[in-house]
Amino acid sequence: MKVLLLGFVRIAHMPYMYDYVSLLGGKHELHLISWNRNGKKDAPVPEGVCRSFVFEDHIEDADPIQEKLPHFAGFRKFALGVIESEKYDRIVVLHSTPGITILDQLSGRYRGKYVLDYRDVSHENFGFYRRLILKLSQNAGLVLASSPSYLKYLRNEAGVFLKHNLLKVPYEYRETGSTRCFDTPIRVRYWGMIRHERANRAMIDALGGDSRFELHYNGREEEVAKRLKRHVAQCGYSNVFFHGSYYPDERVKFASETDIVHNVYENDFVTVGAMGNKYYDALQFQLPQICTKGSIMGDEIEAKGLGLAVDYESDSLADAIASYCSGIDPVSFSASCAKELALVLADNKKADEAILLFFGVENG
Repeated sequence: MKVLLLGFVRIAHMPYMYDYVSLLGGKHELHLISWNRNGKKDAPVPEGVCRSFVFEDHIEDADPIQEKLPHFAGFRKFALGVIESEKYDRIVVLHSTPGITILDQLSGRYRGKYVLDYRDVSHENFGFYRRLILKLSQNAGLVLASSPSYLKYLRNEAGVFLKHNLLKVPYEYRETGSTRCFDTPIRVRYWGMIRHERANRAMIDALGGDSRFELHYNGREEEVAKRLKRHVAQCGYSNVFFHGSYYPDERVKFASETDIVHNVYENDFVTVGAMGNKYYDALQFQLPQICTKGSIMGDEIEAKGLGLAVDYESDSLADAIASYCSGIDPVSFSASCAKELALVLADNKKADEAILLFFGVENG
């Protein structure tokens, strides 16, 4: 069977593609489409992928949707050209947006022959886009979602499986119960693309210049990050650090130098219901995390004893974080992480079994 992994970003920025490579590589002929949006060196094509097709076109994630549309049209033409040339048996749609760009093909000749891997709600506040997503999910052979809050946008005869944003890491790099954030300075760290300027500026102003903390940023730096860096310089904060982009396997190193994870975002339409990578990273590294009160992640960590939900614009934010860290019981916290991780792994096992069944691969 010839299978296309249809990506919409650089290889370095679609880590969930590796799950499919791990499950299907060597059993089927895998091809990959990626989009190198900045022209820089990308991560290598993973072992198990036979052919790679790269769409080269510069675009900024922060660009308004109206400016992105011509680029999306270019991607559509590129992807359809590859699909027509290679004549795939199955397609894995690694993001809903590329699925929308070729929806006519997916709901036509590939109806029931593609997987929809659904991980964000970028434009679902628009009624017409929600209808397209509904059609995309109805015509898929298998639908996976990364958050329970996304199920309301999806419909499929076979149901929808939860596939959490879990990027597996070796446990030996983080000792069980090794949390030390009651010491100072408390090392607070954000990783991922740096966005949500208002929330990050609030975090920086709360912790910057406070000798109890160090605030670290690892991640892609576009316009928001550049403005935040200028703000840090203007304010003279010597305990706020920006480390630049990283590859997924580098998380192991900087997580070992972290005491509590900065997982704070603005409660906008896109993020309020999202279960982000760092939620699961923190579970695996057994690190407490700070999330936004009122978000799904904020609700989860409070209910399950995994961290602190905050109002990031509170005048007492720094004191709240310091107080929370000083009260952590390492044994109890470790048990809470293990319990939640077991539930996540059980969901992902069911999703992986569904993927193997869809592609006719024997489990085990």
